[in-house]
Amino acid sequence: MKNFDVFLNFDGDCRAAIEFYAGVFGAEIPTHIMTYDQNPDGAWAGNEGRILYASLPIFGCNVMFSDCPAGSNYVKGANIDLALGAPDASEIRKIFDALAEGGAVVMPLGKTFFSEFFGTVTDKFGVTWQLYQDAKKGFDVFLNFDGDCRAALDFYAGVFGLEIPTDIMLYEQGPECEFGKENNGRILHASLPLFGCNAMFSDCPAGSNYVKGTNIALTLGASSADEIKNIFAALENGGKIAMPLGKTFFSELYGMLIDKFGITWQLTLSQEASAF
Repeated sequence: MKNFDVFLNFDGDCRAAIEFYAGVFGAEIPTHIMTYDQNPDGAWAGNEGRILYASLPIFGCNVMFSDCPAGSNYVKGANIDLALGAPDASEIRKIFDALAEGGAVVMPLGKTFFSEFFGTVTDKFGVTWQLYQDAKKGFDVFLNFDGDCRAALDFYAGVFGLEIPTDIMLYEQGPECEFGKENNGRILHASLPLFGCNAMFSDCPAGSNYVKGTNIALTLGASSADEIKNIFAALENGGKIAMPLGKTFFSELYGMLIDKFGITWQLTLSQEASAF
């Protein structure tokens, strides 16, 4: 079985983030929190007390948390990694090499204390991936681009051996929407099935303050409008609303915000509650 998980990175405030999200989603604060000085492969000097690994169950997804090593080139808002797990090491190697084409290897594939085969790579679109040998899970994720969404779709379809989707909606095709002629030809919505996850793709509107590497949003779906409103209000605390909750052509209730840790969330009312 294959998995597609999300990994949230922080810069020394991971414990505060865990407490914040546990409060938002009504989850218990995890008791199993591993710090860098507890690393079975050896302590990392200068990182004592920083969190190496913890996780929270959010809408059925195992969301993982970590502080980056002290002194890292941390950018708030670029702190989401996509994590892929598969039981076949040769498949992991093949996908890793394909993602590294035009990108940069952060950590070469190799054995770690938690996996027989693990590596991290940032691809040419600025998306960071963690690949590991394992077996389980699933969720949804939204990837944003700046006019090169079609090229990204072609690239990821090739990486994962998928058909390029035929159902691609452009901005000028959006019902009840007028985005201006400068957005004609840009992709409003498309999706690819990646390891059981419905990965959604979109170009941001022309002229947006797009920063490569900050192009991932977490998407939560729930069948209760009250639950959506409560979670939205909790995430908004100390954060910034990007799009207020309201009716759109694709949902009776939808909104987007950036929380105080720089994570972008999309919340939507759906018939079936979904994890991310």
